[in-house]
Amino acid sequence: MCESERSFLLLVGSVLAGQTRLKTSSVLIIGAGGLGCPAALYLVGTGIGIYILYGYIIYYSNIISYMEYNWSHIGLVDYDVVEENNLHRQLLHDEGSIGKPKVTSAAEALKSPCSNWSITSIRSYQSSSGSQCYLGPRLLLFDGSYTQFRNVKLQSKNGDCVVCGTSPTITELIDYVEFCGSSPNDKDKGIKLLNDDERITAQELARKMESDEKFVLLDVRSNSEFEICALPDSVMFLYQ
Repeated sequence: MCESERSFLLLVGSVLAGQTRLKTSSVLIIGAGGLGCPAALYLVGTGIGIYILYGYIIYYSNIISYMEYNWSHIGLVDYDVVEENNLHRQLLHDEGSIGKPKVTSAAEALKSPCSNWSITSIRSYQSSSGSQCYLGPRLLLFDGSYTQFRNVKLQSKNGDCVVCGTSPTITELIDYVEFCGSSPNDKDKGIKLLNDDERITAQELARKMESDEKFVLLDVRSNSEFEICALPDSVMFLYQ
C-alpha cells in the first residue's frame, strides 16, 4: 500500500463505511477533454479507481482487518488525440502528450501519483449500434464552469417508452453516419459543405487583396477572436 492509498483510509472525520463505498465504486467517463479531465482528476482524488493489493484497513490509527481490494475502477472513452491547442484547458495533458490518444495521456497522468489505480482506456466513440435509453436511478451532472457535481434522482423506467418499454415501437436506431453524411466526430476530413466554386484559398484571397478588385470580407468568428487578430479591412459579422 503506497502512502496515498493509506491517506484515503485515514481521512479525518470520514466514516469507514463511506470510504468503503468509494473504494467499491466504478465510473465510466465519456470524453477525456475539457470536462472529462477535471472530472476524472477529482474522482481519482476521492479514491475511486484505487487498486490495493493486500493492505491493512486503518481507521483512526487502528488496524481493522487485512484484506484485498480489487473492486473500484475508472473507464475513459475518447476517440481523439492530444493537440497543442488542447493544453490550456485539458489539464491532464502536457507537451509530451501531443499526438498520443487522449485516453492514454489521461490515464498516465491519473496514475502518476500512485500506479495502483485501476483505469481502462478505450479509444472509441459511441456509435448508433448499442445505444439505448439511460436507465438508472441517478444522474450525475458535472458543471465544468464551477467544477461542481450535482446528483439528480431519476424517475423509474417508463413502461410506455417507445424505445425501452414493454412494447417498443422503435427497435433500431438510425445510422448517424448515413443520416448526416459525416462521421460523428470533428476529425472527418471527408465532410464537404461547400462546392469548389464556393471556396477560396488563402493564396487566392491574398491575390485579391493585393489587386484593385472590390469585395467584402466577412469575419464570422466571435468578438473576442476578432479583437485578437483580424485580416485588414475585414468586417466582423456575428453569425447566429
